[in-house]
Amino acid sequence: MEEKKLTPAERGTVFHAVMQHMPLKEVTPQAVEAVIRDMIDKELLTPAQARAVDTEILAGFFRTEIGLKLAAATRVWREVPFSLGLPAGRVYPNADASTRGETVLVQGVIDCLFESDGHLIMLDYKTDRVKGVGLEALRERYKIQLGLYGQAVEKIWKRKLAGTYLFFFDGGHVVEI
Repeated sequence: MEEKKLTPAERGTVFHAVMQHMPLKEVTPQAVEAVIRDMIDKELLTPAQARAVDTEILAGFFRTEIGLKLAAATRVWREVPFSLGLPAGRVYPNADASTRGETVLVQGVIDCLFESDGHLIMLDYKTDRVKGVGLEALRERYKIQLGLYGQAVEKIWKRKLAGTYLFFFDGGHVVEI
């Protein structure tokens, strides 16, 4: 039978699952491969899904400044779901005056939140194709989403975020928001 190619959403799910299970110390391409084999053995990934993971890029993340901070973090939370009611005007800047004060439920899952040197840092993973897209365009593309996520963290956890970062698996780019 012919193997079907993963959709972008399926590919994103695979990368997020691998990052959720990845130990944070001494991450090498071989360590990534071992985690993937273990996930296949536990039927958390199929072999076809596993082939979608670029082990070099994933291991390379842990050599970036933010990857090193994550590896040295004192506390790490992964795949943190949240729900938060916010005024519509904060979620939709162009909302008309009659609806700006209405409450909108914002729900999401924070890929990674960690504490480093007493500071809280939020990290989001993306699998978008970014070839030919500038870092500023990527920052703009996700500024609203991560701004809302940041508001949720600060309101629910009652702590200020010290930084918000994106990591793009396509090309291994880190973007600070």
